[in-house]
Amino acid sequence: MDKVLIVDDNLEFLGILKEGLQHYSGQFEALFASDVNEAVIKLKREDISILVTDLKMPKVDGLALLAYMSNDYPKIPCIVMTGYGNPAVRKKIDEKDIFSYIEKPFDFNELAEAIIEALDIRDEFASLKDISGISVTSFLQLIEMEKKTCLLEVDSNNNGGGILYFNNGILYDALYGSLKGEAAVLEILGWDRVRFRFKRLPKKKIKQQIDADLTSLILESMGSKDESIKADKKSIQKKIGETEGVITHELDASRSEEGDEINEQTASSQKSFVKFSKQKNINEERRHKKMALENAVLDPLKDISGFLGASVYTGSGELLISEAPEAMNIEKVAGLAVELYKNARAIAEQIEIGVADLVEVRTETHYFLHACIVPGKGGMGLLMQRDGNVGLMRLTMRKIAESLVPDFS
Repeated sequence: MDKVLIVDDNLEFLGILKEGLQHYSGQFEALFASDVNEAVIKLKREDISILVTDLKMPKVDGLALLAYMSNDYPKIPCIVMTGYGNPAVRKKIDEKDIFSYIEKPFDFNELAEAIIEALDIRDEFASLKDISGISVTSFLQLIEMEKKTCLLEVDSNNNGGGILYFNNGILYDALYGSLKGEAAVLEILGWDRVRFRFKRLPKKKIKQQIDADLTSLILESMGSKDESIKADKKSIQKKIGETEGVITHELDASRSEEGDEINEQTASSQKSFVKFSKQKNINEERRHKKMALENAVLDPLKDISGFLGASVYTGSGELLISEAPEAMNIEKVAGLAVELYKNARAIAEQIEIGVADLVEVRTETHYFLHACIVPGKGGMGLLMQRDGNVGLMRLTMRKIAESLVPDFS
């Protein structure tokens, strides 16, 4: 069975993941390490298929671990847990890159999906020789996102080595052979099959020689590659286009003649059909929205131990979706939950401790949790057994509530 190594210095967080990922024990085995040194030991002892790591850790951080992976385990896909992201550039990153990231906060189901996807990518590219390690683009983005100050050496089997200097995540200077500054960066960004090493910072202060930001340089590098590919395909596309042009012209002429004969006979029927279709689309859209809401709210919560029921309601207590025990009057509970939150919010304001976002009622056998989505506009309630995983339930509810804010704003 595939083994996944998860590295994070937050022991409480690792405990939550350990319990949650047990639901996926039939698909992979999760191993855990609380620092980079422990992770390296397990990498040497175990046959690890996927590495999942946080970046912010004491002593040795996650970037150093990723650099180690690029040298010693370049075929193992890596997933980074981060509070940042750059989707605009990530969409353009080379599809052969076996690095990905998952943005915090997330629940164990999202992490499991990312792990399974990484395993699929590993299997898909297992037989290809040109898949190895994290790309230069991905690694430099992580340095930028983490605002790290470092001197990074990038080695390529085909191109030799280059040096890049970052100051608080800003790319200051680069050197490759006789190339310096932006010219050196653009060359290094095009390399494949690379290894990373962090070097000791120089004692002398390095002046900023690069004016462009990293994202602009990455896009410029990718644009150069795209232009090269387009040039190679240009002559083939021209020949295909000439042939398609003749065929398209003939088809358009034929369609025009047929259209003139039909228009008057179908006008009234089309109006009726359009009216019916609009109403049908509205109903269909409402149904899909409700299903999407149920999937987004109920599915993640059902997998957590102790779950009994959950619902989402408006600021006045009107139910939008609900799954609860039959004996419970869920409409009454929703109204009471709204009043409970109003009282809790008033108390929080009176004692000046901020805005209440989660209200909890605990009995000898159960928990009832209410999470505010948008004050006065929407909330969600959950009933669970007291011996369930209430910590993970709170974390998941907060994340779901945050994701639903746009729907209630």
